[in-house]
Amino acid sequence: MKESSLKTTPRVTTTTRIPISWPCIQRSHEPSATKGPCPITFASTVTVTIVTVATAFWIYDFLELTCSPAQLVRFIVPATCVIIIMTYTITIAVLVDQRRMRRGPYLSERYVGPPPAAKQVTWERTLHGDTVVDKYNWLRNIDSDRDVFRYILEERNYTRLTMQPTQALQEKLVGEMKEVGRSVRFRAGSSGVTTGKFWEQGEHVYWVEYPEGKGFPVYKRQSVASFAYVGQSSISPIETILDTNTLSNGGKPIKYMHIGAFEVSIDGKFLAYSVDFLGSERYELYLKDLKPDGAAPAKISESYDSVRWARIVGRDYIYYNAVDTLGVPKSVYRYCAAGCGDGAGEKELVYQEEDQSMIVEVSVTSDDNYLLIKTSNEATSETRYINLSQSSPSSNFTIMYPRVANIKYDLQHRNGQFYVRTNRDNSPNYKIIRTPAEGELPPPQTILVQHSDDRFIERMELFADHLVLWVVEDESRSIVVVDLEPEDAESHEVLVHSLRFEAEIYSLMPGTITHDGDRLYRRFDATTFTFTNSSFLSPPTVWEYDMDEHEAKQLARANDVKIDAGEYTELRIRVPASSTSTSTSTDYIPVILVTKTSLLSISPPSPLVLSIGSISGDVRLLGFDPTVFSLLDRGVAFAIVQLRGAERWRGTAVMDVRRVLGELVKTGYAERGRIAVYARGENGLVAGNAVTRWGHVSLNDSTTISGEDDDRLVRVVVTEGPFMDVITDMMDERMPWVAYERSEWGDPNNRTIYDAMRVYNPYDQIRTRKSYPATLVTAGLNDIHVRYHDAVKFVAKLRDHKDNDPACHGVPEKEDHEAVEAKAVDASVECTPLLVEVGDLGRFHSDAKDGGYAGVAFWYAFVLDQLGVVNTKARLP
Repeated sequence: MKESSLKTTPRVTTTTRIPISWPCIQRSHEPSATKGPCPITFASTVTVTIVTVATAFWIYDFLELTCSPAQLVRFIVPATCVIIIMTYTITIAVLVDQRRMRRGPYLSERYVGPPPAAKQVTWERTLHGDTVVDKYNWLRNIDSDRDVFRYILEERNYTRLTMQPTQALQEKLVGEMKEVGRSVRFRAGSSGVTTGKFWEQGEHVYWVEYPEGKGFPVYKRQSVASFAYVGQSSISPIETILDTNTLSNGGKPIKYMHIGAFEVSIDGKFLAYSVDFLGSERYELYLKDLKPDGAAPAKISESYDSVRWARIVGRDYIYYNAVDTLGVPKSVYRYCAAGCGDGAGEKELVYQEEDQSMIVEVSVTSDDNYLLIKTSNEATSETRYINLSQSSPSSNFTIMYPRVANIKYDLQHRNGQFYVRTNRDNSPNYKIIRTPAEGELPPPQTILVQHSDDRFIERMELFADHLVLWVVEDESRSIVVVDLEPEDAESHEVLVHSLRFEAEIYSLMPGTITHDGDRLYRRFDATTFTFTNSSFLSPPTVWEYDMDEHEAKQLARANDVKIDAGEYTELRIRVPASSTSTSTSTDYIPVILVTKTSLLSISPPSPLVLSIGSISGDVRLLGFDPTVFSLLDRGVAFAIVQLRGAERWRGTAVMDVRRVLGELVKTGYAERGRIAVYARGENGLVAGNAVTRWGHVSLNDSTTISGEDDDRLVRVVVTEGPFMDVITDMMDERMPWVAYERSEWGDPNNRTIYDAMRVYNPYDQIRTRKSYPATLVTAGLNDIHVRYHDAVKFVAKLRDHKDNDPACHGVPEKEDHEAVEAKAVDASVECTPLLVEVGDLGRFHSDAKDGGYAGVAFWYAFVLDQLGVVNTKARLP
């Protein structure tokens, strides 16, 4: 196996950093800091007074002296000692004052009235002889109980009123994120074209722009060989093929927009695209004629996320998947767009999936010869195909391999042979096999790439003369290129490192996509392909790899970003997965940490935000994130834990994160009570356990806790769209995606799985009254994957069992919530807010320019306040 390595150091420029300020000096990133007298400790006041008096005596003594050398020495020596002692003492006093000031969670000192009280309606869940009473299950019934929406609005208003003092901070954070975020835009050669995403397809290069003054993306293309030539009008004209700013939402203002599918026809004359204006993932599919005088886009149908063009006997069809009444993609339709004769404009059902645990998607092999319909869930898949060059419009699909539980496979085609990535035959890390597309049954199979216990094959790409595999080994992604001409050639690897030559931490993505599920466009006959690498500290760079010459060259790099990477440090920490394993064993939990280099040696450690990564270890999360510097530059470390294991019902993720938290405290990377946990979606279950199991409400008594097994660790928890009541959700087949999710989460009707779920199900863990950590839970009304009610039920039940709210808030003077004014409360009481906000959208960020920054700034402000990092204290009456 030949190997070629790529070592580069992206150029970075230096920017001015805001130094750590002394107490009583308002920081530029603390716009709401209270003005007024400086709170100085009693010790520092006494010390300064004594030193001042002593200095006065020495000055008086000096005035009485003559200027003989002996008398000067008699004065200078003790005076120097006094100055040294005074400087040292004042420095210590100031540091004590600074530490004391940074420990105040200011939102907790602001009384905005009692939180909304949800009504209680008894409902029982009985399974396997175990009965659980749920007083808040009625919050699931938004279609039949008007009180649900009323309660959601009350909680939204309460959250925004509580968070109002952080508004200026949020705006400051968004500005910082936008400034750094500009660095993820690529510039094409010397032209003025700047984009965050581009790809090659057919004879064109396509890219996405955000023009000045426009809020949504504009899609453009140019007939050039590669992105390096984009913008050179002397070669060919630039075409605007879709300006999403001109799209209509039925006359309603557009607050949200997400483009799902974007597919140009094989001849480049038509565009099929889908758009969602609600965040519900119910897309509307449109057909657009790309000729300059072409007709306006015409709506075809409702669709989901996969759309492909296929030419059959001179007819151009659009194949797409569509959702059922629950919003789950269960069917495939086709629409004849050109060359249709009498069949023009007709929609036909091609395939309907009856198994409720499976979903469907459509694709085309990279050589455009086979149309594929893939049926899958988290554990099993099945693929149907038709040969487009030999089919008629009425041809039936052929099943490649009939579905078998826990067997998955992907399919590609080249030169009359299928290439299959599969976990068949006890190959959990996948292997690549090759088999004839036509001929004898069962077809003979050749193993092209063997299964390996040490390397996971996560993606397969097929070109005319090469096979490209994206693999993960030792938590890092790399690329394996297999030469197919001649077919017995050796494979060779491209190993990409960013910033530091020895760094273990980097992100490697195909093309310029930012999520592994994004559509990846390639030219089948190309001898080169593009990929992007970055790290926490290095903005993205796009490389073009020549598969024949085994060489890579830089194709595009991010705009110069004003970040001094030398100020920060990236670390990979291997946490033993059990008491018997060690950091050098293969049984460990990987953690990636980034922090200011100057904070690594301080004691106590800086505050920490721990983000819960994906089950498989999402290497994308190790890439450049323009938002994280707003934490780092305020002295907050950021870490990601990469979870292990796919059987979520076993609760492995919960146990892993608890072990990580303990290890980070033990090794001095974190301090009890100065930790925030963040998770979203399915990983919100771990965040829920952080609330119910590992809460630490005080910022001042961490040194009094001893013992590694003490669970008081986490001060703040933030979770977006979380699973909080997995058992009840997985029992309710009326909910979207439940049957599908059971393949990963498990079916509680199985007693073994039910007993395991009961141990880690966050909602069921709220049993006794106690103090809970500061918690912010957000959800979306249109999120069809994790419904809003898990969030509101969880917070409502927490409030019912929390025992430190009354001490903070006391008895309200007025019953009218809107009439209650903010006022001060006893700051010595450890009050922790419990907030929930259900927005109007779903789980995806809008395609609007900088559409995701406001949401991140919102929870950053909550964390920074509750960790006592930033003073957001309101001016109270």
